Amino acid sequence: SLTSVTISKSVTSIGNGAFYGCSSLTSVTIPDSVTSIGDYAFYGCGSLTRVYFQGNAPSLGSSVFYGDDNAIVYYLLGTTGWDLTFGGRPTIPILTIPGITITGSFPPGPVTNGSLVAFGGSVCNTGNITLTNIFVFSGQPSNVLVLGPLTLAPGACAPFTGSYLATGGSNPTTNTTITMNTVIPTFGAIDPVSGILTDRFNVVSNLHGLMFADQNENWGPTLFYSTRHPVSGADQFDTISTISSTYVGSPYVGFVTNEFDLTETNYDALTLAAPNVGYGEINFYYIRHDNTGVAHFGEIIAQGASSDKDLPNPLTLTGYTGLAFAAANVGYGANMFYYVRNDVTTGLSWFGSINPTPGLVATDLYTVGTNFDALVYVDLSPIPGWGINFFAYLRHDNTGSIIGTIDPVTHVVTDRVHLGTNFLTGLTFTATDVGYGPNLFYYLRPERSTYTTNSVVSFTPTNTVTATGMDIYQARTVVAAANCIESVVPAPLVLVIGAPTMVNGIFSLAFPTENGKSYTVQYKNTLNDPWTNLPGTPVPGTGGNLSITNPTAAQPSRFYRVFTP
Repeated sequence: SLTSVTISKSVTSIGNGAFYGCSSLTSVTIPDSVTSIGDYAFYGCGSLTRVYFQGNAPSLGSSVFYGDDNAIVYYLLGTTGWDLTFGGRPTIPILTIPGITITGSFPPGPVTNGSLVAFGGSVCNTGNITLTNIFVFSGQPSNVLVLGPLTLAPGACAPFTGSYLATGGSNPTTNTTITMNTVIPTFGAIDPVSGILTDRFNVVSNLHGLMFADQNENWGPTLFYSTRHPVSGADQFDTISTISSTYVGSPYVGFVTNEFDLTETNYDALTLAAPNVGYGEINFYYIRHDNTGVAHFGEIIAQGASSDKDLPNPLTLTGYTGLAFAAANVGYGANMFYYVRNDVTTGLSWFGSINPTPGLVATDLYTVGTNFDALVYVDLSPIPGWGINFFAYLRHDNTGSIIGTIDPVTHVVTDRVHLGTNFLTGLTFTATDVGYGPNLFYYLRPERSTYTTNSVVSFTPTNTVTATGMDIYQARTVVAAANCIESVVPAPLVLVIGAPTMVNGIFSLAFPTENGKSYTVQYKNTLNDPWTNLPGTPVPGTGGNLSITNPTAAQPSRFYRVFTP
């Protein structure tokens, strides 16, 4: 039942009758280590057609191939000791050229760090000798085995697939996406004990300043007040109603109502003074700036025939953002106004006072930090741990708003609660429960646009896939590689006559072909004869192996060649 034998390279001599009578044996490969073959070694092997020698011709005993009528001896070009026959069997010189290629489908990029990169392809035997111990390795992450071991006959291919996590590559590019997010203006409350900020309802845009009044200022009690600078038209004096508000006798929640148009523009801060400070009782007061940047202090009369006006003498300073009134003497006299402003020259914020008596003297008292946005006076001590008769403020850092206190006696400035990423403007306080609980601060969140920048770095993945193999005749190693963005061009076909056969006087040979080419087979019986075209040639290439037969080849010797233009 033995059909094929490859003698080990450790063998130097094949003994007498070693394969005597092996009638099923069809092929034998004898290494270059064998230097002698004994008598009757392959006697009576009637199925033997191919005997391959990898080295020089060994010495022969008697009747080595007796009865092996179909056997042909093949030897490598370049070896010695061969004649037209060997042991009575015809000889054919052969040239074996191993070849391997690898082609693949790889993502050209770009990919991002950590993404899964999948690849695939095929490894092919492009030579004329079988390759064994074929392995395919991926360079990512580090010489990972993708395929193998396997054996491929000439012209055969095998597919492979693999994947890896991308951690770097070539041609890095940065794709930056900027997303604009619009913040809707809202009215809300701050619980100073828990530090929780709660939006209560949406309001119109461009509100400036916020003040609460328990008493009826013309439109009902427990209303909030603000000024508005619309996109077009006159500035407005507005009321804001909450849960407990009764607006002209009816309950309205979350309504912002224009009560009357103001005569001036660019209002920055608003407060309420119940005592008569020289201009009447229970009036609102403001600070605004004109189109030249000059600041003005003025009053808004809500009760009766509503009106507003700048008081004489503009303020000498600029950058006002908050205004509060304290009837009590907190160190600078009774019935005084207080402000915070931001100095554009130094970047510092100031706490100061305004004496409402004729002359309107505004005085910076001391610096309190940076980026102040609003101010309100809180009398008595309604908030545990925050002090008594203090000023509360809003200011901001790069992240968001902060609510804090100024002690007018000790001049100590204390940030109390950072309000996260919320940027707020107007601030007021009331001990009255207007529907959300007592002793709460209330704020305005202005409309604003925020921009989120997302930068993604992508790159072309870098990976090399390598294939190795070894031919079964001379143990020569062949290597091919493909990188991640292109495949290696397949090696050109080697036009070498494969293992020819002679059966019952009919000679046949095979050779690889390519589409679009023609092939001519020629022969001659002696080296001195001219070449003659074999009948039926030239023939067109098929892209695979092409087999040619010559039924009139019964000659003592015949030489063949194949050529293509």
